[in-house]
Amino acid sequence: HVVSLWQTISVEFGRQLVLKEQEPFEQLDKGFSAALTESHESELNRVLRSYDIDPLLGLMFEFIETHLRHSQSESEWPLIDTLQAFVDTHGISLGSKYFDQLGEVKLLNNQAVAVWKHIVVYQDRQSRGM
Repeated sequence: HVVSLWQTISVEFGRQLVLKEQEPFEQLDKGFSAALTESHESELNRVLRSYDIDPLLGLMFEFIETHLRHSQSESEWPLIDTLQAFVDTHGISLGSKYFDQLGEVKLLNNQAVAVWKHIVVYQDRQSRGM
């Protein structure tokens, strides 16, 4: 229960930092902070429309904080492959649609932070009806 509470608080704190245009992953290697292209953003928006975003947001946050921060993952590797390996290794249960559709966007590990921030902003806009 304590770990779950920590995860919830950490994700919410990170969300609030993004919405205030601050950096939630200051200590992370800048090699994982490459920007998304307009095409990536458009494709990501299309995919996110069919997702329950909260589990994805939590998963991505945990992945960034526990895997990318402390691993030797190659920044140019496909994000979906590294994320799938992380999920498999940690026994995390998510529907396969998360990986099938997200894999279509062709993101790289070096865009992980930008993806997380994009999901936060997308979720905020959806909750405000924008």
